[in-house]
Order: sequence, then structure tokens, then C-alpha cells
Amino acid sequence: MDSQGSQATKKRRLDDGNEDSQASKDDGSSLGVSWRGFRPRTIEFDHQASCSEFESRFALEIWATDAQGVERQIGEIWDKINYAGAEKVKIIAESPTSPTSIDTPPRLASDDYIKAFERNRKSEQAIQEKARQEEKARKEEKARREEKARREEKARQEEKARKEEKARKEEKARKEEKARKEEKARKQKKEALREKTLALEALQARRRALQESERTLQYEEEALQEKIQSLQEKQTVQEGNRTL
Repeated sequence: MDSQGSQATKKRRLDDGNEDSQASKDDGSSLGVSWRGFRPRTIEFDHQASCSEFESRFALEIWATDAQGVERQIGEIWDKINYAGAEKVKIIAESPTSPTSIDTPPRLASDDYIKAFERNRKSEQAIQEKARQEEKARKEEKARREEKARREEKARQEEKARKEEKARKEEKARKEEKARKEEKARKQKKEALREKTLALEALQARRRALQESERTLQYEEEALQEKIQSLQEKQTVQEGNRTL
């Protein structure tokens, strides 16, 4: 542990010195790196913690000195592993548990305390990772179901479209067949009418021809009767002359 961690100061200024080498030794960010407009030179530890095999809580106030040398609180952290905003972030000490020991300097955290914290942190990380994996699996399963539903809906729509297209083609074919039959019947009716008309015209022509023939025969018959009558009259005259 850092020897300065045993001091009960509320604010602790780090030596400027070689900032990069100091940051490297402390496994933290370089002092030259700005974070929210501050240069992280000073860290204040207001460390309230309870720790057991099942639970640990740590609250660290992070203070930094800005370019004008004024110290300000720049944040609060709960997980030292994930914090990179200050030069040093370490578990320094447990807070006094007795109200009468407010002025008592905090004692350094024991190795068991740190190990319990690490076990709890790893357990929490495992729980979080499990929850993350379960959430990921849930989302993937949801996505698979949605994709399956989308594909089924697409297939249903395509099948519906195919059936509608098939029905449309069948209806079109039915109408075309009906139109062909109607056209055929119309042509047949027209042809039958034409044939009947021709037959009627032929019959009328024959009738006219017969009528004409009858008239001709009648004329010939009348002419023949006239000739017979004329001959008879001549014969009668001749016979009368012979008698005289």
C-alpha cells in the first residue's frame, strides 16, 4: 500500500515531479491528459465501504487540480478498474465505523478485504456477463422469431399472391373460353341464317321460274286453242262450200 494512504487528509496533493513516470508507476493516466477540463493531480478519498463474501460497496470522490491550481471534485467512482480519469485510483482505507472515531485516521484495508472485494467484483462481473449473454441470447431469439415470423408472413403473402394470380388467370381463361363459345355460337347462328336465306332465295327463284313457265304454257295453250278454233272454222267453211 502507498504510505500516504494511512494519512487522514481529505485532500492529497501529488508531487508534480516527472508526471509521465509517476503515472506509469501508479498504473494510471498521464498527468498531462485533460479530463473534463481538469488535470488530475489530486485525489480525495471519502471512502465508505462495507465488505463481506457477498457484498462490497466503495464510494471514492475524485478531486483534481485545474490549471489555476484550484481543487475541484470531478466525479465519483465505484469501480477502480473502469476509472481512467485520475492519475491514481486505489482502495486506500475503510471508513471509521464508530461515530466516536470520526477524528481517528482510517486504517489501511487488509489483504483479505481487498481479496473479498476482488472476489465480489469478479462475481458481479460474472453475473453481469451472464445477464449480458442472456440478454444477448434473448435478443437473438427475439430476432430469430421476428425473422421467422417475417419469412412466414412473406411466404403467406407470396402464397396468397400466387393463389390470387392463379384465380385471376383461371377467371381470365374462363371468360376467354366463354367469349370463344359465344363467338362460335354467333358465327354458327349467322351461318345457319345465311344458309336459310340462300335456301329461301333459291326456293323463291324456282317458284318464280315455275310461275313463268306456267304463264308461258298458258300462252301457248291459248294460242293452240285459237289455232284449233281457226282450223275448225276453215274446215266448216270448206265443207259448206262443197255442199253447195
